Amino acid sequence: MRNRTTSRPAQSGHSLLTAALVAVAAALVGVAWLLGRPATMPTLDGPTATGEEVLEVTFASTEASDRTLALPMVPVIDLLQALRRLGAATSDDPAVLEPLLRPLVRAPALMNDVLALAVGGALDDTLDPGRLGRLGILRSILTATALYDSTPLMDLPGVTREDGDALLDQLLGSLPAWDPLEREPLVSGLVGLTTEGRFVLRARHVPRLLDLLHEHPELEDVWIRLLRVAIRDLPDGERALWMNALLAESSDPAVLELAWAQLLALDPDQRHLRMVMTLLDDPELDRTRRAALMQAVASAAEPRLAAEVLGARARPEHLMQLHTLGVRPGGVDALRDEYTVLVSGNLRAEGRRLLVAGMSHASTPELLGIATTDPDPTVRGQALVTATASTLRHEAPDALETVRNAWRQREDPWVGTTPHQVLMSASNLARLGPDSRRGALSLLREIALGDDVDRRTRESAVARLRRWIPEDEHAQLQAEAALPR
Repeated sequence: MRNRTTSRPAQSGHSLLTAALVAVAAALVGVAWLLGRPATMPTLDGPTATGEEVLEVTFASTEASDRTLALPMVPVIDLLQALRRLGAATSDDPAVLEPLLRPLVRAPALMNDVLALAVGGALDDTLDPGRLGRLGILRSILTATALYDSTPLMDLPGVTREDGDALLDQLLGSLPAWDPLEREPLVSGLVGLTTEGRFVLRARHVPRLLDLLHEHPELEDVWIRLLRVAIRDLPDGERALWMNALLAESSDPAVLELAWAQLLALDPDQRHLRMVMTLLDDPELDRTRRAALMQAVASAAEPRLAAEVLGARARPEHLMQLHTLGVRPGGVDALRDEYTVLVSGNLRAEGRRLLVAGMSHASTPELLGIATTDPDPTVRGQALVTATASTLRHEAPDALETVRNAWRQREDPWVGTTPHQVLMSASNLARLGPDSRRGALSLLREIALGDDVDRRTRESAVARLRRWIPEDEHAQLQAEAALPR
């Protein structure tokens, strides 16, 4: 393998370690630390960092112990103590973490010891109270993975890109042995980890991940998440070959979604889309596989064609797929165009309703236009629900008036809609702001106390008011509505 130092100037160890820490922090943005990171630095046995004293790391393996680590850090501590100090750090500032990480990442053999400690089952709560050592393991492994993937450090003699490849291979193979509590943030970190503008997971990891998928199907979701990243590095032709091979081996829903999404994204003549449509038209296809195929279409097929497929084949349980298409570039336009085609011939009311459900990024006036013009009451009601569902719309006085009219003229086949959709829309409006809330709560009270309203609808209106009004007022409303408390 070509040494990458020939293609660009070598960087200092300090700058590369900083870059690795920044990459890890970026990869873990939004990841919930299920390990319970402490709010403040706990008191640990042993001294704290003081000046230029020397840290000698205790190794478990003979290979690692042959290496000399004499660094200007802290007095003698063992590997677990070093990991616990790293885990106890409450800051993600590289200036804070670098002195704690540098002794751990200097020797790849030491990282093998860290990995063995992670999966060896020795770190119970007695040996590692507060799970600080396990948090340190997570940080050090992700940082080393990013660091070894970069240009070799000038002050890490003997560390090569091959060391990084070997560490990542070992890490992937060890995932089944990880505690699920720690595996989840580790996988999330690997999914987002990049160095020098590229994901750490690359084309060369695809065969390994497919083997692991075959060997450990109980972790299918893990392997699929990692494969989604690695296959981005494959040339188009190779990606199609791998995905076809994957489909030949498995028909699990997660595999179907991943493989068909990749093939649909590489589908200039719509051949793969026609194959998916044939599968969707099979009456024996079960719900989970149908949903997986619909998700592949929604996420990867050309938006106009995806909207056509969804408009013809979507079912009520496919709202997520419709929203997936709706948030894609060009997705709202595609859903609107397909809706227009259907409504112009008054075709497939349920298909129109589901298309409108996916138009959450359409403008409020457009959705209210559908709510007042579509010939079907359930489609009109869905347009009201979609128009009021997003809290990003803030106040929506026109929507409130349209919802109120839909309720008061509910018997009019060209204006009214279903009580359930009115109740949902009013509840949505109550969340948008104080002005909309006042009108929405007034409408819910009107429904709750309506003499000509069926009991089930009144009960639902009263239940929806519970979160917005005082308890005694709610009890009085129940009494006035003649409903049991």
